[in-house]
Amino acid sequence: METIKHYMIYVFLGAGVYWGTDIAIQWSLQGTKIWIFLLTFFVPVVVLTTYILIRRKPTHAKHPFGLPLFMLFGIWMFGPLAIAIGVIPHGGTFLESGHFQDFLYIWVIFPATTFMMATYSGSLGGLLLTSVLLIIFATVNGVKYIASKKSLKRDAANRHAS
Repeated sequence: METIKHYMIYVFLGAGVYWGTDIAIQWSLQGTKIWIFLLTFFVPVVVLTTYILIRRKPTHAKHPFGLPLFMLFGIWMFGPLAIAIGVIPHGGTFLESGHFQDFLYIWVIFPATTFMMATYSGSLGGLLLTSVLLIIFATVNGVKYIASKKSLKRDAANRHAS
């Protein structure tokens, strides 16, 4: 049960950090010269910094695969909602009462719609960069974690055999 709680935290953490930063940039800087640069590079830096800070805590270090992958799942799952919120100041109508049911249909197929909507909102570069980096972190840290577990078992077996 504790692991499920952590994974749910990671889903909301990933979504909140990524899309919170994205929405802030969309609402305040869209149309400026640095807008796309920030969406493409600054948002991933914020997410990766958060990931590194959270990973250092002992309670979260036990989830080397789960932390980055569930953060990534949250980013993709909440993408359609966050992008719809991000485009409201610029005329977005996804969340108006007449379109709400249609929006829910779009949200159900979130991997495809997150990709599609991120293309139109300007967030695709940052979304893909963040996705690749979190997958790399999950792979590298997961392999290290498994290797350390095997090493501990081997050391324990050698001590027991002596």
